[in-house]
Amino acid sequence: MFLDEFNRGNYIVRGSMLPVLNEHQIYDPDAPGKRRVLQDLVFTIAAANPNKHGNETGINADALDCAELSRFMIVNVEPDNVSQKNYFDKQFGRELKNLQYILDNNMWDKAGYDSVEEVQEEIYETQGRMKLADTILRSNEFVFDTEQDATVAYDDQTNLLNPRTLTNALLASDGTKKSLLRVWESCCSARKYDMMKDILSGYADPAKFKAVDNKANQALQGN
Repeated sequence: MFLDEFNRGNYIVRGSMLPVLNEHQIYDPDAPGKRRVLQDLVFTIAAANPNKHGNETGINADALDCAELSRFMIVNVEPDNVSQKNYFDKQFGRELKNLQYILDNNMWDKAGYDSVEEVQEEIYETQGRMKLADTILRSNEFVFDTEQDATVAYDDQTNLLNPRTLTNALLASDGTKKSLLRVWESCCSARKYDMMKDILSGYADPAKFKAVDNKANQALQGN
């Protein structure tokens, strides 16, 4: 069982999870003894946010007490460029595959698009986000903030550079360098903005479609 954002839940919710962690059973009013044993539960993994400086990092997470901590083996996981790049490759690759399927099978209207051009534009934007992510994460200049950085009292959460910051910035952009830098300036510190400008200084956006494929042409012509 995977418990995500474990220490963002309040202490009452987390306390109710202790029987699950200790005894592998949950309250069930319809079960004998009002307890249902989770037969297939082998182990539990929980993901928690750092909380060494209260909520000043903007993460809004509680510190776990000794009883909760005793139920887990603690493993600190820091973000790294290679893992994040692999994530984006899979995520954007899957999106491109789905969009291409819609385009090849003339399904743009059934998929909620107004036109073939709209599908093509989304493909272009996704290709741009994928190329931007690849360029950024291959750069030795790009470094995520660590758990130690998260203990510093930032003015606001947006100054903390983590994988979620990068993901949100890419998705908020239209897949072009200009758009990403505009989003990046609004969500990161001046130092991180300058870092991104340096990384993308020689970057060129992907070329847009010069022509649609045969099936898309037929759709445009109403055939």
